[in-house]
Amino acid sequence: MGIFDLPICAIVTGANRGFGRELCSVISSELPASSTLVLLGRNRDALESVKKELASYTPSINILTFHNFECNGLDTQSLQQFFDEHDNLFKDLSSLLLIHNAGSVGDPSQSCVDLGLPQVTDYMNINFNSMVATNSIVLNKFASCKHKTVINLSSLLALQPSKSLSLYCSCKAARDMFFKILAIEQPLCRVLSYAPGPMETTMFNQIKNESFDDELKKMFQDMVPVNMTDSAKKLMALLKEDKFTSGDHVDYFDF
Repeated sequence: MGIFDLPICAIVTGANRGFGRELCSVISSELPASSTLVLLGRNRDALESVKKELASYTPSINILTFHNFECNGLDTQSLQQFFDEHDNLFKDLSSLLLIHNAGSVGDPSQSCVDLGLPQVTDYMNINFNSMVATNSIVLNKFASCKHKTVINLSSLLALQPSKSLSLYCSCKAARDMFFKILAIEQPLCRVLSYAPGPMETTMFNQIKNESFDDELKKMFQDMVPVNMTDSAKKLMALLKEDKFTSGDHVDYFDF
């Protein structure tokens, strides 16, 4: 049975802009009637805009938004309460798709030796700690689901170093390892780290314009970005084929 054959709960973090927004659009077209799509993000107005757009052409699914984030990370108590309050939309669903897309690049104008503890703490709270907390809340909430799939939006830079992106590379590597461990601890849960390729997002432009490394800046300025819709559809194809080894890192350019 395929992941989209029966009503499912799909949850996307960082859904208010960029690739997260595009993922929601592509996913919503795959969801069977009576499915629930949950949009998590840091901007209330942008989330509501995405919800309104999706609802205009997918009226048969339920769409929820959650935007209550603290300035330096996730408000875990509010997120738990949110899922408890909407339990009636989740209790009869036998499948879960959780996509950890939210993230930031940090300050590419700074080198390793420019970083201080407050900056590192804030970055990890938003990009790693909040992800781990969200993952725990969701997987415990949906513990009884027969089919669970968790996607970590990764990057080539989880595997190779890059000047001016020390926090980004380090955090992406840590996330990949976290999900490898999740895969062996939860053998009934399908886990994938997907690197979607370099796309023209806020992070892409930040590196292109603000990196202190001229070589990296020029590489991004000369780069032809991956089309976001194409990358989102490749991820959907991976999920439908369901042939990846749980815990693997798969890149857009791998197939």
